Amino acid sequence: MQNVQRKGIRRKRKLLPPPSLASVLRRRLDIVRAEILRCGPLPDDEMIHDLRVAIRRSGEVIRIMQQAGFMGRQKAQRIMRVFRKVRRFAGDIRDLDVERDYLRKSKHPHMRPKTVYQILQTVADRRHKLATNLHMMLSQAHGVKTFTPLMRTLENVRFEADESILKKELFRRIQKNAKRLTIACDVALEKQTPLLIHQARIAGKRLRYAFELAHDARFMDCQKHITELKKFQKTAGNLHDVEFIFENISQYAAPNETTTRKKTGQKKQQGTLEMQWDNKIHGRIRQFQGKSLTALRRIRNLYGTAEKPSK
Repeated sequence: MQNVQRKGIRRKRKLLPPPSLASVLRRRLDIVRAEILRCGPLPDDEMIHDLRVAIRRSGEVIRIMQQAGFMGRQKAQRIMRVFRKVRRFAGDIRDLDVERDYLRKSKHPHMRPKTVYQILQTVADRRHKLATNLHMMLSQAHGVKTFTPLMRTLENVRFEADESILKKELFRRIQKNAKRLTIACDVALEKQTPLLIHQARIAGKRLRYAFELAHDARFMDCQKHITELKKFQKTAGNLHDVEFIFENISQYAAPNETTTRKKTGQKKQQGTLEMQWDNKIHGRIRQFQGKSLTALRRIRNLYGTAEKPSK
């Protein structure tokens, strides 16, 4: 009971009991079904982002259900194959959105306006093709009906013994993901390459999604871990976006622009602008890489100590 005072009247408010872990898992899968049905022929940036996040979060649900014995291995693998295919298409669309937003919002003195317009047209055409394929795949019967037997399985998880099994498997999953993140952090801190930092970011996402399940079910105190993982994933995500932009924009611009300039003076000027653009992008990469490594060290220290999430 908790006392609540409003306008001089002292009342007693009943605190709601914590939700069961089964209901939390069921809610995650409901969100996936809703996002699949919401995604239309031409999904916008928000739809693609929500779909990818919902699928990644529900991936932990599928693994926990399989390990707890409430789902067969073949059924879990079939659902995960659908998830991976959808996530691959949605990830490619999201990368094109990042490239499009950069071209629209930033200045590009090393490229002609016609070249920028042509790149935007190419990006728009590729995005439309990928979005059409994604919608066709989600419109198929197996794309939505895959979740029906799984939802029925979750509906039957109502006993205390089953709830304790789910919590035990979730705690094991958290320990396993924390171990994988620790290994990924050690490798990334040793090599210090953007690719290894990105791999550590993916490992941190899996751990964070497992923590969020425990946090929503209110049987584990893990808010500190979730906050630190979010900070690291934000900085590492910025590094990944800048790295992707540099790899894609540079292959369009640099060779084509220098060959179209006929006069020597214009060639030198164009080369100087390209060098300035390269230095600017590399400076951003070094900036985000330094921030990511700092956040990565905090994560490593968090899991390198004896501190563990308390039940």
